[in-house]
Amino acid sequence: MQSHTRRFGFTLVELLIVIALLAILATVAIPNFATTIANNRATAAANDLLGAVFLARSEAVRLNTPVIISPNGGGWSSGWNITRNNVPIRTHDGAPTRVTITSQPDGSISFGPAGNANPPSFTFTVTATSGGNPSRCVTVIASGNATAGTC
Repeated sequence: MQSHTRRFGFTLVELLIVIALLAILATVAIPNFATTIANNRATAAANDLLGAVFLARSEAVRLNTPVIISPNGGGWSSGWNITRNNVPIRTHDGAPTRVTITSQPDGSISFGPAGNANPPSFTFTVTATSGGNPSRCVTVIASGNATAGTC
């Protein structure tokens, strides 16, 4: 009398086919993930700067005194400080890894009691140093309004 037992599992050939298909998919997907990660890094740093600009402007209006955003000693990529009369309001430690931040013009930006910006035109350029080097810009106009978007 024969026993009919059924075996569960994969054959070696089936397993090798699945591994080959996964390798092909990974080869296609990994470069796309690198670009996505670089875009997210640049966007996150731009949003951090935009939040700092909004905070500085609102604090200048609320406190009826000038508030300054200035880069840390190593430049904007090393972080920034928001101060009022040389008293720190908030400090940001720096940009995410593999992100550089520059400004045009160089230096600090201040907001007056009415919320106006000085200098009247200020642009931060946030660039990821990998994944195709995507950039985001944060632009501050004379009225103190700020926007973030692609450069």
